[in-house]
Amino acid sequence: MFSSSPAQRSAPLSRPVYGALAALVGVLLSACSECPFDDPCPEPFWLSKWCATEGVCTTDGKIADCSGKECIVPPIGQLEIPLETLVPGLGSRKQLLIFTVAGPVSALSLDAASLAVTIDGKNGSHAVPERWRIGGTSVSWQPFPSEAHLLRIARTDEIAADMYIHLLFHDFACEQSNPEPSCGK
Repeated sequence: MFSSSPAQRSAPLSRPVYGALAALVGVLLSACSECPFDDPCPEPFWLSKWCATEGVCTTDGKIADCSGKECIVPPIGQLEIPLETLVPGLGSRKQLLIFTVAGPVSALSLDAASLAVTIDGKNGSHAVPERWRIGGTSVSWQPFPSEAHLLRIARTDEIAADMYIHLLFHDFACEQSNPEPSCGK
């Protein structure tokens, strides 16, 4: 059995021991930061960024307040996005990921209770996107309208504050089948 005096237990570690510990921590951190993942899923299409760039999306009949990667949806408001030119280029990215970046509804509570999402009047169904650790909701249509014209996102909550949202079309099925490795996170 190993025993040591209190003086030995409280003695500072020697430089070689500190060096060895630092090297070990460095190796462990580099192994986790270099987490290889060859993602087979297509890159998401940033719909809110497209709205900001193209200026064709509207909120209650006016040009939508979109910049960077986010759009603002006011209380009792609705965001309308024309889809005619987008649908052919979406490929397998037919689910809409929506998450809040600021506003009255946190990303973790964003669901059908706070937003009604339709394409040409057809309601989408909400699912939890596990791969997107930020939370939010993934909305899908079965089948996805082949000639979709108008995406409408309407606030259904009764909170009197703007909601800042990110919108991405993504391939939900591919992402669920190919989760990103956690690498010790």
